[in-house]
Amino acid sequence: MLRPVHALVLSCLALTPIAGAALGAQASSEKSDDAAKKAADDAAKKAALAEAISVCDRGASVPLDPEAKAPPVQYGALFPQDFDLTKLKTLADKCQAAMLGAPQEKRLTLEWLRVQVALNQPGLAFLLPQIKLIAEGGSPEANYLLYEVYSVHRRDGADAGPLPVSRDMALEALQKAGAAGHLTALETLLR
Repeated sequence: MLRPVHALVLSCLALTPIAGAALGAQASSEKSDDAAKKAADDAAKKAALAEAISVCDRGASVPLDPEAKAPPVQYGALFPQDFDLTKLKTLADKCQAAMLGAPQEKRLTLEWLRVQVALNQPGLAFLLPQIKLIAEGGSPEANYLLYEVYSVHRRDGADAGPLPVSRDMALEALQKAGAAGHLTALETLLR
């Protein structure tokens, strides 16, 4: 004899496929929501990277760079006329984000390095291996940056220890940059 409890169990069993389909649809809906969120996040990251690259290229484009995507910014023009270094720090942050987000774009590394040298914050000596490597590759800007590091640090104690760039190395780098046509290096050599 069928008791009310049995009838309830049997009716629940009959509804199981319907409930399973509903739960499956809900799980599918959640997966599509997750995929949509991921796609939106990816699009936002790509847009942020594109904006960082654009800002870095416009604000710190290296003179004499054959891969440059914007008109060159001479080294002296990196410094804001109102001496508000927050603008330069913001540019450094954008260039760092661009460099880390697109490591295949080598120009972004040099753009970031030149902004860092311009900021002259403690720890600049840690960037010298990167600058030297690029300078050895023939970059006039990297050679000028070696001179600039020497010029800035020869009379201060910002970084403990010996001078990060010797006088001879700095002069040789400045002459290489000038010989390659680097405008700021040429102006410095003429003084």
